[in-house]
Amino acid sequence: MRKPRLPLSFLLLVLCLAVPIVPAGASWEGVHSFSVAVQGSVSTMDRLASTSYSVPVDFRATISVTVDRPTAAGDYTGRMRITEASVRQDGEPVNVPVSSAGYRILLRPQGPHEVLDDVSDLGAYGIDLNEILNLLFPVPQGQRIEEGASWSVEYTQSVQVGDIALSLPTRHTFNVNEVRDSLAAVQSSLRGETSADLQPGRVSVTQVGAGAIHIDPATGHLVRSALTVRSTIERSVPFGALAPQEHSVLAALVTTSVERLAAAPAPIPWLGPAYDDPAGRFSLRLPEGWDPQPIGLDHS
Repeated sequence: MRKPRLPLSFLLLVLCLAVPIVPAGASWEGVHSFSVAVQGSVSTMDRLASTSYSVPVDFRATISVTVDRPTAAGDYTGRMRITEASVRQDGEPVNVPVSSAGYRILLRPQGPHEVLDDVSDLGAYGIDLNEILNLLFPVPQGQRIEEGASWSVEYTQSVQVGDIALSLPTRHTFNVNEVRDSLAAVQSSLRGETSADLQPGRVSVTQVGAGAIHIDPATGHLVRSALTVRSTIERSVPFGALAPQEHSVLAALVTTSVERLAAAPAPIPWLGPAYDDPAGRFSLRLPEGWDPQPIGLDHS
């Protein structure tokens, strides 16, 4: 007895349900709002003197990113605005000075993304806006979101150690563990390493991180994430060198948490005394000082 064949349309339907993907046309264009918290500590250790000192890190802010239409090259430009930015010092929140005009950004379809303006005002507090920007838009354009999918983003960070500037090549890898109807669970890992001779001595920098991310599989947009990164800068000068003997370690253990905020309803545009129909069908000019009065309707 032959088994009945399933209709081709039924098989296609099953395949479509089993393989959720990010549409190739999914766009970053629009306004994205996030709540961001950076928490952890920065410690300095003197291995020779057996002393250490630790400073807590607690930064919170609301970030709004306005992304324009893609350019001819496929890149997206836009602006990142930060509000309600504060750090906690001595148990009390202290406002952080940020640019009122925001910061220009560049989103690349395959990453990495970049803040184009000077961000030293936040760097003084240990906040890396470039790292945060890449966390807000982790999925490359057209990337399939299905179980087992993976992708990587490579970029170079600049690390200043005293009077020495080092380039830290970093690789951030993402793996999709599970996909449900409205949420994809993604695990990420990050690693970077570099070193340089001091003549005399040596300095090394390592960065290792791991995180968990929830992605909307219908759009590829971030829903929420948490990334913990440990950064270590170790500097050593051997005994007998012309410079004083040294073996110091600067270590930072920081977790960055991001939550997408619900979009606020678009405000009703104010037409003003002049209005031009976008389709070019008509234009309206109201006299200066015109003050419309409410019109009462008689429904009797």
